[in-house]
Amino acid sequence: MPTQAQVEPKDLPVLRPSQWLGRLLSGFAILFLLFDVAMKLVPLPVVTETMDRIGYGSSKTLARALGAITMICTILYAVPPTSFVGAILVTGYLGGAIASHLRIDSPLFTHNLFGLYFGLMVWGGLWLRDPKLRQLLPFRSDLVRVILFAPCTEGPHFGGTLLRTSSLGNQCNPRSRPCK
Repeated sequence: MPTQAQVEPKDLPVLRPSQWLGRLLSGFAILFLLFDVAMKLVPLPVVTETMDRIGYGSSKTLARALGAITMICTILYAVPPTSFVGAILVTGYLGGAIASHLRIDSPLFTHNLFGLYFGLMVWGGLWLRDPKLRQLLPFRSDLVRVILFAPCTEGPHFGGTLLRTSSLGNQCNPRSRPCK
């Protein structure tokens, strides 16, 4: 029997502007992925030429297979109950794209890091629209303040190690700086 009342994700406040911004970001990501799916399922000559230049050969079958994989990931991301799994799969897909562009020395900010930019948009949109993800990954500005700016003091011993706490009562990052 729990001693503290647990907060249910449905009880967490989701501000309307942030929820709509999350839906907008997720909508842009879904539209971009659907555009990518359409280009690969057809497959357009620009897709096969790019795949050949990256080193995968100009196989229409491979382009269609990648399009089908992207479509499955996009559908999972678009449906709210499976959006977390979809975001993980889209992130893996983008990681493969980043690795492919790194292998052939593509330009850094336009090609190599595009998967990072897009992944941030995917996860940012999901974080803004999903209260369960907000509970799992809370963003607290005071956490940065505690780690970087709060003075460390030595605290009680715990299990043979000395705990370090900040003036705000939180445990210090042991790698941040030595206690004074």
